[in-house]
Amino acid sequence: MRICLLTPDAGHPLLARTAALLRSQHEVSSLDPNETTGLPDPSSLADVYLLKTRTPRALAYARHLEEHGAPVLNSAAATELCQDRTAMAARALAAGLPFAATRTEPSLTHLAVAAGAGDAEGAVFPVVVKSRHSRRHDLVARVGDRAQLRALARQWPDEPVVVQDFTPNDGWDHKLWVVDGHVFAGLRRSELATPVPDKATRPLDSGDLPVGLLDLVRRVGEVFALDVYGVDVLDAGGTPVIVDINAFPGIRGQIGAPEALADLALRTAAGGRRPPRARDHVTGGGCAPAAQPTRSRTGNRPPGRSSTGRWSTRNTSHPTAAAPASARRSSPTITTSSGGRPRASHAVRNSRGSGFCSPCSQESTYASTQASRPCSRKTGRRSQPMLLTTPVRTPRRRNPASTPAASAYGRQAAGSMCRAYRAS
Repeated sequence: MRICLLTPDAGHPLLARTAALLRSQHEVSSLDPNETTGLPDPSSLADVYLLKTRTPRALAYARHLEEHGAPVLNSAAATELCQDRTAMAARALAAGLPFAATRTEPSLTHLAVAAGAGDAEGAVFPVVVKSRHSRRHDLVARVGDRAQLRALARQWPDEPVVVQDFTPNDGWDHKLWVVDGHVFAGLRRSELATPVPDKATRPLDSGDLPVGLLDLVRRVGEVFALDVYGVDVLDAGGTPVIVDINAFPGIRGQIGAPEALADLALRTAAGGRRPPRARDHVTGGGCAPAAQPTRSRTGNRPPGRSSTGRWSTRNTSHPTAAAPASARRSSPTITTSSGGRPRASHAVRNSRGSGFCSPCSQESTYASTQASRPCSRKTGRRSQPMLLTTPVRTPRRRNPASTPAASAYGRQAAGSMCRAYRAS
C-alpha cells in the first residue's frame, strides 16, 4: 500500500511512530501541500492520505485528491467544518450534543463597543472569547469585565470572535482523542485556569471516565464525519459540556494511538471501510460538509448515496443515448437497473406514445442502460460501472396490415431485425 502524510511536520510524534509501523511492509511518504506549486497527477495517487494540516492551500489540495477518488482522513469538508467555531456550534447544538452556547461577533472591537454601550447580547461577565477560525496561536481568553475586553480589543482589533458564557468547573479539561472509535483520554489544566496552567497531560484510563462520556465522544465523530479527532469536555457539576472539537489533533503520549492510526490507514487504503459522512442535522446555513467520495476496490468511482445522505447500494441508472433510428422515428430507450434484464413487459407498459409496439407487433428495439454508480454484490464488493446495450425482441406479427395500430411504425420488411452491443 502507498500511504501519504499531508503535513508540514512529518516528525510529529504521532505521525513518526505511525510511519515507522507501516514502513516495514508499505510505502510511506510525506508532503507539505503548502510548499507544492501544483496539484498531483490523478494517475499516480497514493492509496490513502492522512491530512494533518488545516491551511486553505492544504484543504484545496485534499479536495482535489477526493475529486479523483483518493480517500483522505479526515475529509477536507469535515476538517474545514471544525475550523469554523460558529458552524461547529450550530452543527453540534442541532444534533443535540451538549455544546456550550455560542454567539458570534464580527470583531473584538465591535464586541467591546457594544459591551461599553450596554448593547452586547448577553453582556454578562465572565465570558470566554475565542477566535472564530481555529488555528495555531489563535485567541482563547477569559474576560472578566469591560476593561479587560477593551484591552483585549486593542491587541486583536479586527479578529472575528465567538463568545461563550464561562462554565464554572474544577479547572481541568477532559481531553479525549478518538482514532477510528478507539478513545484515549487525559486530564490537562484548562488554558483559562489561574495561575498559569501546567501544560502536562495526565493519562486517564477510560474506566475512570464519567458514565456516558465514551458514547458522547463517539457520537461527535458521527455528527462531524471525523475519523481522527479530539474533544474538549468540561465537568460542570456532573454534566459534560463540550467546548471545542479538533480534527486530527496531536494525541501525544497515548499508548496504542499510533497502532490504531496505522490500522485505520491500511483498512481505508484496502477499501475495507468508507470514510464517514456527516449526518445532515443542520438544514440551513451551509454547515453540512459535502459528500466524501471514496475509491472502491475495483474502481475510482464514488459509491452511491441516497437522497437522505445515507450510503446506498441501490443503483441509479440513466439512458446513455437514444436507440438507433427505426422506420419512422427514433426507437425508445428503456432505463433499468445495472445488471438487470429488460423484459417484454417494458414494451407493454410503454407502448402508448413511446414508440414501443405491443408484444404481438413486429419490431426490434434497443435498450441502453448505464449505471451511474457501481453496483453492490452480495459479497460486499462493488463492481465497475458499466455501459450496456441489450436487444429487446418482441414477436413479429406475420401480417401487420391486418391489425391497425398494432405498431407505431407500420409495415417493416422481414429480416430487418439487427443487433448491437457496446460494453465499456
